Amino acid sequence: PKKIEDVEKFRYALNRLIDQDINISLIKAVSDDFHARLSAKRKTYLYIINTGERDPFKKDFEYHYPRKLDVAAMKEAADLFVGRHDFRNFTSKEEDEDDFVRDIFSIRVTNPPDHIFIEMIGSGFMRYMVRMIVGTLIEIGMGRFTLAETKELLDNKNRHFVNFKAPPHGLYLVEVAY
Repeated sequence: PKKIEDVEKFRYALNRLIDQDINISLIKAVSDDFHARLSAKRKTYLYIINTGERDPFKKDFEYHYPRKLDVAAMKEAADLFVGRHDFRNFTSKEEDEDDFVRDIFSIRVTNPPDHIFIEMIGSGFMRYMVRMIVGTLIEIGMGRFTLAETKELLDNKNRHFVNFKAPPHGLYLVEVAY
């Protein structure tokens, strides 16, 4: 309940106290009803797949998947997820207080040399949702899952959990817009 008089001094003090892997670059006053997760209007995630040589220095920062993937098929499948959908089959969340409907504004699949980047922007994401979508895209890229099977899982009120979940390394929360 104490008012912070000098925000910049407070930011400096926090940065001196916290782990050096984290840096607070901005502190901003918000209303008392602000919630870091629930007040977000848009979130952007990036998933990095290394399809080339294994890089031991990046093993914790990208998913090494040294196989040829059909990126065109992955792009086509990514378009299926864009829009408002019921994603109950793309989360491990047992129930939702409202529903499983989320808005995906865009999914961009790019293919620089030896990598695949998947950028996903949406109104919000449930537990493991991004990793399950990426896992599905990888399975489609390998030819082991089809667009028809993906369509069948989207907006399906019957729970048939996706069996494909990409590992956590490679996943980045890039931006939260309020």
